Amino acid sequence: MFKTRVLSFMRGRQIVLQFLALVLVIFMISCTGSMVPYQKKKPEPKLESYSEDLSIFLPKVEESVKSEPSKVDVKTTEKKEASANYTPKSQNAEVEIALEKMVELNKKLASGIGYRIQVYTGNNKADFENAKMYLLRNFPDHEIYESYSQPTYRLKMGDFISQLEANTILEEIKARFTYARLVGEKINTKKAIETR
Repeated sequence: MFKTRVLSFMRGRQIVLQFLALVLVIFMISCTGSMVPYQKKKPEPKLESYSEDLSIFLPKVEESVKSEPSKVDVKTTEKKEASANYTPKSQNAEVEIALEKMVELNKKLASGIGYRIQVYTGNNKADFENAKMYLLRNFPDHEIYESYSQPTYRLKMGDFISQLEANTILEEIKARFTYARLVGEKINTKKAIETR
């Protein structure tokens, strides 16, 4: 019984192999008809020059008939002469008016975005008080802002519009308080302008 199974398995295997060989032969025959040998393409001729009439895209300008000198409009000639002598200041008059309005609005603003120097942040009240006294003695023109959020004391100073301004004072403060840093905040712009 074992031999019959092995023989039937071998015959089935042979049939499958023969079938695959037949499919492979048919596939190869079908591919040979479509295979074309490589043919070298002829090179395209090089363009020596290029010419195209683009005048259809140009804007059309109608020529006006010249009028007699006696009928020339005085207002148009004055405008032409005025436009020739137009100065940049008068051309930008509207812009200058708008800028003046913006300056007036900015003067009315009490607060804006700027910088403060955070001098001290910590839990020790004695260090906080010492830093505050140092700032009061050495920088009396600048406003001092203190806050306490348990358990941390924070001490900030100044209202600076530009970072460059704040950095000059920050360098002086860092000599004593190495952890001092610049902080972007909402500041009092009027005081910032006064302390400049």
